Amino acid sequence: MPVAVALSRVREKLEADAHFRELVKGGATFFVLRILGMAVAYAFTPAVTRTLGAFAWGIFYF
Repeated sequence: MPVAVALSRVREKLEADAHFRELVKGGATFFVLRILGMAVAYAFTPAVTRTLGAFAWGIFYF
């Protein structure tokens, strides 16, 4: 049960400390946006490569 105890401590701290809550919210937002950005970049690469070709992608990436 150490995980449950740790989660309850974090929950208590989130409820008690507004600054910590803001920090966690900002960190979670950053993490989600970072993952979405990586997914868009991953989808963008094949789209540009298929449209313009590998040579143009190399110039664009450089």
